[in-house]
Amino acid sequence: MQTVRLRFRVVVLLVAISFLAIVGYLSLKRPLVVETSSRKSPSGEIPFSDVYSKHPPSNTENKLHQQDALLNDIRKVLDKDHKNVREEIEKDKNDMKNELRQNLMVPVADFEPSVFGRDGSNVDKDLIEKRNTVRDMMKHAWIGYEKFAWGANELSPVSKRGHTSGIFGSDKSGASIVDGIDTLYIMGLDAQYTRARNWIATELKFAPRGEVSVFEINIRYVGGLLSAYGLTGDRMFKEKAEEIARKLFPAFNTRTGLPMSLLNINTGAKKNYPWAGGSNCILSEVGTLTLEFEYLSHITKDPTFADKVRYLLMFT
Repeated sequence: MQTVRLRFRVVVLLVAISFLAIVGYLSLKRPLVVETSSRKSPSGEIPFSDVYSKHPPSNTENKLHQQDALLNDIRKVLDKDHKNVREEIEKDKNDMKNELRQNLMVPVADFEPSVFGRDGSNVDKDLIEKRNTVRDMMKHAWIGYEKFAWGANELSPVSKRGHTSGIFGSDKSGASIVDGIDTLYIMGLDAQYTRARNWIATELKFAPRGEVSVFEINIRYVGGLLSAYGLTGDRMFKEKAEEIARKLFPAFNTRTGLPMSLLNINTGAKKNYPWAGGSNCILSEVGTLTLEFEYLSHITKDPTFADKVRYLLMFT
């Protein structure tokens, strides 16, 4: 930390010295000329008011004054104790969070859960035929998943085996079930929906081993559960979504408040993708968290979720 602080001092001083050198060079190219005045003070000196009125400060002089002020500000920062600097940064972050909470509220519309055309009304025959074709395709894929990979995260269709490793951890966490249950409901696949709903209620504990993608867990699990809650009003989905979202909180425990991309749910260890530079966040990933976390605060009346993501609006 001392090395980082020393480097910061050196960089700031080098920038300031370079700027002063440039300003000094420009001032030498434009010498200041002061005309004499016939009116003198008793001491024989020309009153300053006369000189100033006839020769107001040049742009170069103004820049020199501004640079002096800037250097004074830099010296004040460099002279501060590291702890005081961190306290000021935390205070600024909290002030921004409070301002965002008051002025950048993301409106969430209240609505009655409904699905257009689910009962076959208000839909023309051609659209019904197309809809049924898509529905049959979904049913075919889902039956294969139920038969060969039920409870696994994904189905490998060629080998007809469940696939669990990867972005969802190394355990069977039913990613396809949670991500697809709202589609089952919308398409009117009631038997499949009921089995999926029962699996989530009784089997989904979500404590996968290994690293998981914060982005994928948010959009597949938290988003899938919130969609099911919005469509059905079933409180079980809301409670499961809240439980999983809270397990993502350790990813936000960073110096900037930006969540890291990969998280071990069980240990709290976190990191970013090496291919993204290791220390760099992917703004498209962290930005999309706002949808689910804002909606969670809206339906639970708990501002904690929204507070986690409103600060992200400063970066995305």
